[in-house]
Amino acid sequence: EGLNSVQARRKQESLNRASQVICISEETKRQLKAHYQVDDQRLHVVHLGVSNRFFAEKKRKNRRREILFVGQRSGYKDFITLVKAFSLSKSRLENFRLVAFGGGEFTLNEKKEFRNLGIAPNSIEQIGGNDQALIERYSSASIFVASSRIEGFGLPVVEAMATQTPVICS
Repeated sequence: EGLNSVQARRKQESLNRASQVICISEETKRQLKAHYQVDDQRLHVVHLGVSNRFFAEKKRKNRRREILFVGQRSGYKDFITLVKAFSLSKSRLENFRLVAFGGGEFTLNEKKEFRNLGIAPNSIEQIGGNDQALIERYSSASIFVASSRIEGFGLPVVEAMATQTPVICS
């Protein structure tokens, strides 16, 4: 047995023992049902929420000229689509910075793509930090963009809305 089949068997055994199973979204529930045998009567969707700290930050009048992306950038999160769109607008390149919060440092492939698209290093930045730094970044950004192609819940979208940051999402 391969590692994946052992893990899948263990997960199925855990699901069999559970009297109730909580999913964070309808999409998560759908995916769980697609991969495992679980009685629909035991599945419940309980959506995530955001801390009151996100609501406490007051809306800033003078926001930074930044487009904010939060979280992992690879795969279905589709950060590269946002980068490509950013590169197509000369006014955006000259007047805004694209900021990726979290997700680790830019990879060599990402940096190569930025160069190929003509994005100057001072126009794009990766930063990290704790929840308070994230809240401050949401609150000061001109806009938050979630370019994800599929999302189980999309907590960063809710966090951005809680800080009264304009949101664009796919």
